[in-house]
Amino acid sequence: MSNTIGVAVLSIAVASLLAEPSAANEPTQEQLDFFEAKIRPVLVEHCYKCHSVPALTAKKLKGGLLLDTRAGGLKGGDTGPAVVPWKPGESLLISALRQDGFEMPPAGKLSDSIIADFVKWVEMGAPDSRDGSVSPTTTQIDIESGREHWSFQPLNTPNPPRVKDEAWVRTPIDQFIRARQENADVVPNQVASAHTLARRAYYDLIGLPPTLEQLDQFLDAADRNSDQAYSELVDELLQSEHHGERWARHWLDIVRFAESNGYAFDKDRPNAWRYRDFVIRALNADMPYTEFVRRQIAGDLLTEVDVQTSEEAKKAIELISATGFLVAGPFTSQQTQKERERSRYEQLDDMINTLGTSMLGLTVGCSRCHDHKFDPLPQDDYYRFAACFAEIGYSDTGINETPEAFREEEAKFDAAHALLVAARVQYEKEKLAQHFEEWLQAPSESADSSLILGNWHHIGPFAAASYDLGFDVFPPELDTDLEKTYQDGKLAWKEQPEWKDGEAHNDKLEGDNSAHYLFRWIESSAPRVVSLSLGSDDGIELWVNGRHLIENRDRRDGAAADQHNLTIQLAAGRNALLMKIVNRNRKSGFYF
Repeated sequence: MSNTIGVAVLSIAVASLLAEPSAANEPTQEQLDFFEAKIRPVLVEHCYKCHSVPALTAKKLKGGLLLDTRAGGLKGGDTGPAVVPWKPGESLLISALRQDGFEMPPAGKLSDSIIADFVKWVEMGAPDSRDGSVSPTTTQIDIESGREHWSFQPLNTPNPPRVKDEAWVRTPIDQFIRARQENADVVPNQVASAHTLARRAYYDLIGLPPTLEQLDQFLDAADRNSDQAYSELVDELLQSEHHGERWARHWLDIVRFAESNGYAFDKDRPNAWRYRDFVIRALNADMPYTEFVRRQIAGDLLTEVDVQTSEEAKKAIELISATGFLVAGPFTSQQTQKERERSRYEQLDDMINTLGTSMLGLTVGCSRCHDHKFDPLPQDDYYRFAACFAEIGYSDTGINETPEAFREEEAKFDAAHALLVAARVQYEKEKLAQHFEEWLQAPSESADSSLILGNWHHIGPFAAASYDLGFDVFPPELDTDLEKTYQDGKLAWKEQPEWKDGEAHNDKLEGDNSAHYLFRWIESSAPRVVSLSLGSDDGIELWVNGRHLIENRDRRDGAAADQHNLTIQLAAGRNALLMKIVNRNRKSGFYF
């Protein structure tokens, strides 16, 4: 009887071990942390696009499977439960990740380490913090404890420690130094020579060595009274403009100042020097640190750009220049629409991180992804920080430096312009209607006055040693004869009937650092003025009936309409038009 009971009890125990835990058997915090760290980010990145409530709303749900809730994974989709707790072999999600019968995600198989994490997660019962009473781990920050950290303590006036060697002490700071030396049984060095002290002061305060004359003057003064001479030297160097230049370098390094944008294109920032000079002037003027900080963070909010006086303009420029602090970091000027949002958040992160390291002495940027473990910097505060700078943009601000002179010139212009406006209004009232009616009644332009444009003829390339030398005079400029050849017959004029007007003919002209000539006849039945729209890649020159009208050496990336616009005078009969395109490298082209 006892044996029968023992077997029954053992059977019950084994059955209990094999059964799934009851609802009361909640997952541990460690298991939920594993889900948050290893499983949930993968689901968000690779699965939610096709297996979530937003996908269902957008009618993009695949297989009837929802993976953005715990219940959705347990229920599964059209082919059955995706997650079977404790049983990875029966979980279709694991089969899909292994691409055993299913191939998920469609973009390609995930790494073996990620698949192993999912297997481990299912084996521990697929703990999921997205529903249930236990939340994932969050760092609880104690603000009061944070305030007790030494770096957050307000400045105060401590009592200097007592020292035995009182004769060595000259200032209260010396007491701290000598006390530490005495505790470590360190004997202080002898006082440096006047020559050494002078060189140290010059290098430390202005970053430059003293001249021989300056050194001799100090040594003479030090012979009379060394303490007074050294004190006066320090005051003199602190007043030097080079002091701000020397110490501004340290601040500019901290705030990642540069005079170009960085990234692949690294374009110059022509006005970056204004922020650099603000820092130099602030240090030379001994600006209070509170004002120094305030101007750099909010200088644009402390002034108006619509200034009325030169003095207001000077102040506005100073305040707005200070805000170069926020935008001194790298900024890509070449980005696609897809990159724009990501790039914007990189800019905001750069501002926040720089402000934290330079003014708070904290790596605030780490809070972009997680709460700090010890510092009182929660992730929520990081994004509140980011919101403060959401409206900050990269742009140049125009300020009229001489508004008084501008208003004076504007008044003169308005007075002259008013006379023209009055004359136009009078013409519109008295004569416009009559002249318009006469124009309507005038006969239309006859066919005799039409233009006939001949086909283009081309010759080239005429090689040059450099791009600028491509503008030298080559034979076709001296005598445009379509029958002539050059370079022992290698270059001859060729008619190009397929080159049509109103089209950009890029990549037609070959030869680095070379000149090409294009010629055509234009027939006009009568003298007339016509407008031309030209394009060139790169340089261009133009002659009409031998008259030189254009020379432009700008380098361009392709010819297009309206890069050069001008009017020309045509004579009655045949007119000769010669155009020269100077190519810098690769293939070139033109537009007419």
